[in-house]
Amino acid sequence: PQIYNSGGKPTVKNSVVEGTIPSGTTNGGGNSAVDPLLGALANNGGLTSTMMPGVGSSAIDLYACDVTSPLTDQRGVSRPQGTKCDAGAVERVTSAQTLAVTVQGAGAGSVSDTLGGISSCTAGGGTCAGSYSDATSVFTTLTAVAPAGSTFDGWAGDACAGSVAPTCEFIVDKSKNLTATFTVFTVGPVTLPSVVYGTAFSQALSVSGGAGPFTYAASNASHTALGFDPATATLSAPASLPAGTYTIDITATDSKGAQTLPTTVTLTVSPVPLTITANDANIAYGQALPALSVRYSGWVNGETSAVLSVAPTVS
Repeated sequence: PQIYNSGGKPTVKNSVVEGTIPSGTTNGGGNSAVDPLLGALANNGGLTSTMMPGVGSSAIDLYACDVTSPLTDQRGVSRPQGTKCDAGAVERVTSAQTLAVTVQGAGAGSVSDTLGGISSCTAGGGTCAGSYSDATSVFTTLTAVAPAGSTFDGWAGDACAGSVAPTCEFIVDKSKNLTATFTVFTVGPVTLPSVVYGTAFSQALSVSGGAGPFTYAASNASHTALGFDPATATLSAPASLPAGTYTIDITATDSKGAQTLPTTVTLTVSPVPLTITANDANIAYGQALPALSVRYSGWVNGETSAVLSVAPTVS
């Protein structure tokens, strides 16, 4: 813009000025009168709208940075991007900067970014490196997505280091490398300790991986007496549950929304040994056989011989 001096002794330096420096104003050097080729007021990243210097702008690399130069532009982009500082509110990222992402860990997952430079990046492939400049944008957001059975564990590297949030927003104002880690997310144990018929069962399940607190859901119980308390992640069975093998599917969800795969948990109820012993009987020679009887040992739950599907025979 043109400058009009109505009084005082201002100093103008390191600026693009239309026309000439007005009378009474000190020219501090580093100024230019060449059109800076500013773009329209727009969202070029950062908290406020800015006017981006165009390619070949006189504002780019206008003056040598010194101790009075801001370390970043209005958007947060570091200065300088070239050999010198740009004049104005925006430091244009003219050289292409590389963003590279590495996916690691025992879990599965992928990373993509809003600008498309990183796309479906996994430990086994995808597009894991992109080039960025102000020709498009240097403000991007990476998003880590974990499928069921895995969870995102956190970021490391040149941005968002230490953050466990699945999204990471930053400026690619210089080449950067990030690492996304995914871990396996499971609930167990899958096979529970065997219980003997007539004994009540209760055991809390646990998770491996994920970020607490956790919520739980149960489905497909193979017997209505098989119970699950989602508040405590405890599986239970009454003493009356018949001998056999029973299953129930458990799913855990962590505080970030990651889920385990539906996990089939198996409980085996073993039968109680039942001992049947013939009672002693005596007869005199020549007498008819008396009625023979048996006695039992091992009944539980108040049961009697009435529960036997086949009564024992004694001869």
